[in-house]
Amino acid sequence: MNVKLRSIILILSSLFFYANGLLADEHYVAPNGNSPWSACNDANYPCSATTAMDNAMAGDIVYFRGGTYDPGNATSWDQNSLQPAHSGSDVNPITFKAYPGEVPFIVANQGFDGGAFGVCQQDWIIWDGFHSRAEQTSYGIRKVMYIRDAEHVIIRNCLIEGNSINTDGQNNSIISTRAVNYLTVDNCKFYNAYGPGYNSTAFLLYLTQFLTIKNCNIYGCYIGIHEKENNSNNTYHNNFIHDNVIGIGYHPVYTNWENFICKNNIFINNSSAHVEILGTGAESFDGLKIYNNTFYNNVGQGTGFALLDDGIVRNVEIFNNLVVNSNRFCRHFANEIAYADYNNFFGNGYFWLSGSVGDLAWWRNNTDWDDNSVESDPNFINQGGTSPADYKRSIYTNNGRGGSYASVMGAYITGDEIIGFTPEGADNSAPAIPKGLGIH
Repeated sequence: MNVKLRSIILILSSLFFYANGLLADEHYVAPNGNSPWSACNDANYPCSATTAMDNAMAGDIVYFRGGTYDPGNATSWDQNSLQPAHSGSDVNPITFKAYPGEVPFIVANQGFDGGAFGVCQQDWIIWDGFHSRAEQTSYGIRKVMYIRDAEHVIIRNCLIEGNSINTDGQNNSIISTRAVNYLTVDNCKFYNAYGPGYNSTAFLLYLTQFLTIKNCNIYGCYIGIHEKENNSNNTYHNNFIHDNVIGIGYHPVYTNWENFICKNNIFINNSSAHVEILGTGAESFDGLKIYNNTFYNNVGQGTGFALLDDGIVRNVEIFNNLVVNSNRFCRHFANEIAYADYNNFFGNGYFWLSGSVGDLAWWRNNTDWDDNSVESDPNFINQGGTSPADYKRSIYTNNGRGGSYASVMGAYITGDEIIGFTPEGADNSAPAIPKGLGIH
């Protein structure tokens, strides 16, 4: 085939897929919308949220106008009141999105313990720009969003408040997941899921793999992120996790857990521990890397890393972290750490090792770790501040691990990184023009 003919064929093919892509519609939803699906591609004739859930197909972009949506109770504990009936695809996700400049607010009063909105048994779904607040009740809200039996879901630019007055000690989460792969949560705020136990949390995770949580603010919870059951290959980076009891809790039970990354996060004033590993009931917990984080407490309280092991935790790596003003820099039993070095421990904290305590020199003498770690003032630009930017540094010293990792310690490596939620949001542009769709 000559070059000219090949070029013509490529151009015609591109035009064909572009034209087919245009058949994917934009649709509009409003709190009082009542138009049929066939008419709601006109913003003047919006449909209801339920109609959108029942009809949206691969490639559709569904804009929710501002206002309050009360979807009522879910039909059962394992469903959401609002959840799509169909899947998108890798190049044609289904996108539910706030109309530009407006705020759709979803009421979360779930009498049957189900979620208010989310995804169940569908793939390639995006929820973008929604606000919600759990009912404030002593009984608890089991979850505001439920993601179950799903893959390739994105939650971004959402602000969700949990239930802060729960007293029954049961599940009280903002987002709960089960049997989920490749969930991405980006540029959101999750806060005030508080109660008397570990299950009052922004994220309650079961059977979840390849989860990414990034650029989120997570605060006011008992645990910010609770890794609870049969999870693996999850990554948390560039988050601002503050004013919880525990920042991230890895609490492995049942089968083998492996391959977790916690990096470039800022942890502030988590009163018990910034990161806790509680090895009880699983066959193994293998391969957690904690690096380039900033851990800070206003007063000497809490623990930087609490590694509590009954023999199943191994191959934890801890490096390039700034740990400032913790009561305990590290609580550690004998066999968990595979590598710990190039950390900066500053303040009056101590190290705890299998019931004994001491300073950094003592720690070095009793372990194989932290020979290149230091005890230097991190030079935060506003130590004690309440925003991530307060923990940028006036000097970025090249005293970190280097090689394939950064040569600077802490969450900020250059000072130009984006950490935590930003009002301008994650990428919320319209998806690329869908390809290969027919009329539906």
